[in-house]
Amino acid sequence: MLFRSTAAPATAAASQRNRWIHIVFAVPDPAAAFEALRMKGANPRTRTQPGQPITTFLVDDSEGNEIEFVARTGA
Repeated sequence: MLFRSTAAPATAAASQRNRWIHIVFAVPDPAAAFEALRMKGANPRTRTQPGQPITTFLVDDSEGNEIEFVARTGA
């Protein structure tokens, strides 16, 4: 799922700063994806309490965009 602002930028400078609002990837195993990214040097973070299963997590890309990974559900 990708969501991008549809609002027109107020200024030309603002149009150059047009960024993604929230990027979400659905993966079959969020805990495995979390560990794979961590092992490659990323700094993923969860919103769950320590000791709870990882079902969703966040990581920032190189441009500062927040990317969310969630458990894939359904078919």
